[in-house]
Amino acid sequence: MYKYENGRNWTKSILMANDRYIAVLLTVLGGETDVTVITKQDIKLVMEAVENLPKRVVQPYRSMTIQQLIECDDVPPDQLVGVEAIHKHLKLYKSLFKTFLTESKDIYLSRQLMA
Repeated sequence: MYKYENGRNWTKSILMANDRYIAVLLTVLGGETDVTVITKQDIKLVMEAVENLPKRVVQPYRSMTIQQLIECDDVPPDQLVGVEAIHKHLKLYKSLFKTFLTESKDIYLSRQLMA
């Protein structure tokens, strides 16, 4: 739903990058996780995984799946993703949660009203 609503304004390269960023989120949290039950701790786990991802342009990481990349624990510091890539992940995640929890989906607001 998020990709359908927001992706119309994305270029092909942004779409591909955002797909990769969302794949990390879904791999860490599980593809069936309800957005309304995600906690700060869950986001910390995702961001920790992002910070430890190897650059995908370097072999042998180029051909690995997201799960395999996340499981890499011996990546040399010079082969880890940079600060810019980490910020891009975070920016997309913020937009995703803003959309689903406070804006058009009103999940957060409707849950507050029910409490």
